[in-house]
Amino acid sequence: MKLGQGLWLSTQRVADDRPPEWPGGGVPQQVSLDLAVDDLDTAEDAAPAVEARRAATQPSPERWRVLLDPAGHPFSLTTLLSRVVSAPHP
Repeated sequence: MKLGQGLWLSTQRVADDRPPEWPGGGVPQQVSLDLAVDDLDTAEDAAPAVEARRAATQPSPERWRVLLDPAGHPFSLTTLLSRVVSAPHP
């Protein structure tokens, strides 16, 4: 998947992968993926189109939305990073 100006995100399938038990649990999270969005509600509403679903635990839903991919791996949507990304660079 190509995102933005040249950022490339790639994954690979792992046989017998067990999704993490988030938050906490016996299987730790393998990576933290935070995606910058302009509007949390709009981005979350689009999640089912890529087979993502809302996680039961939402530590800070006004700033972050935790979603699960089809295999159960968590990732986050946030408006906090979009402010940093869109700031002018020197």
